[in-house]
Amino acid sequence: MTASSLPAPDVAAAPVRRRLVCYFSGFDPQGPGHYHQLFKDEAAKQSQVSGYALEVGPRKKVTADIVAWEVRGEFPDDACSAAVVDTRVEFLRWDDLIRAHWPRGRRAVLATVAWASWEGWRQGVLMRTLRQSWPFFLTIGAPSIWLALVLLSGLILALSWPGSGSSTAMVLFGAAVLTWACGLVGVAWWADKRMRLGWLLRSLAFIIRQGRGEIDGLAPRVQGFCKHVERQIRSGAFDEVIIVGHSSGAMLAMSVMAEALRSLRTAADTDGGDDAHPGCQLSLLTLGHCTPLLSVQPAAQWFRDDVSTLLGSKAVSWVDYAAPPDGCCFSLQDPSLGLQSATQSAYRPKCLNPRFAELFAGERYQAIRRDKFRCHFQYVMAGDLRSSYDYFAMTCGPRTLPQWHAHMPSVVGWRGFWTFGGPRL
Repeated sequence: MTASSLPAPDVAAAPVRRRLVCYFSGFDPQGPGHYHQLFKDEAAKQSQVSGYALEVGPRKKVTADIVAWEVRGEFPDDACSAAVVDTRVEFLRWDDLIRAHWPRGRRAVLATVAWASWEGWRQGVLMRTLRQSWPFFLTIGAPSIWLALVLLSGLILALSWPGSGSSTAMVLFGAAVLTWACGLVGVAWWADKRMRLGWLLRSLAFIIRQGRGEIDGLAPRVQGFCKHVERQIRSGAFDEVIIVGHSSGAMLAMSVMAEALRSLRTAADTDGGDDAHPGCQLSLLTLGHCTPLLSVQPAAQWFRDDVSTLLGSKAVSWVDYAAPPDGCCFSLQDPSLGLQSATQSAYRPKCLNPRFAELFAGERYQAIRRDKFRCHFQYVMAGDLRSSYDYFAMTCGPRTLPQWHAHMPSVVGWRGFWTFGGPRL
């Protein structure tokens, strides 16, 4: 991938006055209320740091699956000199589907962990993760190894039953069983507390079912979002339409943008037009992606087709951020890596490092870095210091996404976390 993988932006073009942001959260049962409050709080913090003003309005229900809020921004110091930018943020809901696939209770969670781990290894998902990003593998793949060791040690203990042996042997055996049980509970508690493993493995199980088309209601929901986005693009009401996907929501964002592009292309063929000029800037922003968990699955050809559609269109500008300290993503890895169509595409995403270390002073950054769950959400949160990564200026400011990133070279061929020769391309 070249450093200029995005279409060359016209930095002298008129600034954005009206924008639509369609946001997909990650695998999170919390709904629009939580994310509206998070956006409002973090926008206020970032405004104080960066010297602009953002006024976030109340959330309003648009449809059963879409909740929106308006954001008015004033950016007096921006090079584009836009006095006011009006942004409509739409939260595209799938939290109800997540809650329907959120096992509760220890037995249900344990069964989900065992099933997701087995399917992950069987389909090559976890091996691909190990090859491409060993920190992410430690987060999402290591529990399966730990579970196997637990079962093996339990079997060894069972075979060591002293039967009618001496009382000393019985005491030692009891101590061994107690130590094993305490170790089992302690490690499970520490792992879930430190890295939210229950959350991550629920997510893995959902993605595996998603690849097979086994999530009831997801496909029609995505189709509804596609039609909505297409209507908004055609409306002519916006200078830029950005679809934002965080974590596993990045895959939904990619599919929705791909389907919208296919619809625009079909209409352009019918009308004799050009899908490269949809009437506004189309942008795709993926944050902390875990795309290979879906794209590597044998049954997920539909998703690989979606990615191929994105790679084959010059109509959309795609920027991907994935930070090395974030152990819940494929850091600095092209989301299209490994797809045959990617090797011949001139429109691959621009992959960038958000450089979280530049957003905070030393001790504060180290605390965030140690909290992997918190670190994974930093993409949509404010920093303490002004930096080139500013989620709110990117999505609510006067410059389009390609304008904002015009002079940022894409990370190319980064292999810092590869093992065993890396992914088989």
